Amino acid sequence: ERDCQCEAAAVFAAYSLGLPCFAFQPNALEGAALVLESMGDKPDDNDQFNLQGAMDSLASDAGLLKVLIWLMAPVAMELSKYPQLMASEPRE
Repeated sequence: ERDCQCEAAAVFAAYSLGLPCFAFQPNALEGAALVLESMGDKPDDNDQFNLQGAMDSLASDAGLLKVLIWLMAPVAMELSKYPQLMASEPRE
């Protein structure tokens, strides 16, 4: 139950913030990869829809805050209900 609540908090936070990674369990490696991908090449004029265009803001201050909120959402949910962290270890 605790694991499901942590995953639900991460999915809800990522979806609400507009991150394209809401299907992934948050970890530092995935967050760093997402920010680095957002710093890549800009979308071409020929592309109708490009995921890169949706991630342009992740290299900014606001984008980094979104990623940090996504990373800490499971920890915040678990701390609000339980005194000891078990399912979401923030040091991982």
